[in-house]
Amino acid sequence: MLSYALRRLLGLVPVLMAVILLTFATNHLTPGDPVATMLGDQSANKVLAAKLRAEYGLDQSLWQQFSSYVSGLAVGDFGLSYRFVGVKVTEVIWDGLKISPVLALAGTAVAVPLGLIVGVFAALRRNTIADTGVKVSTQRGANDSPPSPLTPALVAAIEAASQEVFPGIPVVPTMSTGATDGRILRNAGIPVYGVSGLFYDTPNAHGMNEHVSAKAFYDGLEFMYRLVKKVTASPGT
Repeated sequence: MLSYALRRLLGLVPVLMAVILLTFATNHLTPGDPVATMLGDQSANKVLAAKLRAEYGLDQSLWQQFSSYVSGLAVGDFGLSYRFVGVKVTEVIWDGLKISPVLALAGTAVAVPLGLIVGVFAALRRNTIADTGVKVSTQRGANDSPPSPLTPALVAAIEAASQEVFPGIPVVPTMSTGATDGRILRNAGIPVYGVSGLFYDTPNAHGMNEHVSAKAFYDGLEFMYRLVKKVTASPGT
């Protein structure tokens, strides 16, 4: 039994090395410059770009970067985050892990007792309204919706409001999937966009202990107020 377990563990070594190599290669083969992405509209600043490139070790040779990557993994150091500039990946992961057990425990504490009570109640009254009333069935699958057109007038309004409240902050359009009411509105021919004027000081797990500073909250309100005024004043948006 022990020899079998050792063989299985040894068999994981090449798999682990392959995963490490694939992860490293994927990060470097992805088109684009991560430094330019992190700097946004400041990407033309060569001094700042060089400083950030050195901080992330991107000024080293590919072999040196891979060596640093592997040695960091050996001690639990995953490097710096590209999304949260200057923040360690381990800190980003830890912020999420601190909340995950609390969310899981809270969800289980509610779902299990409630599910048992409702299930037993329905089982004791089969084929009655108490039984069929608690059944959940899918009426139809999710419907894809066309992306809303990002018109120049709308982008101009967002950029203008951003520069008024947050000077120097670039506007970068993105698209992401999500189970929101937006798909229903878009299928009805109503464009839907998501614009946020809230900025977090540190990463926060969504839905648990989320917080922003009072200044960030009021800045977000001012941003949305100005944006709504600009959008409603321009029929072309």
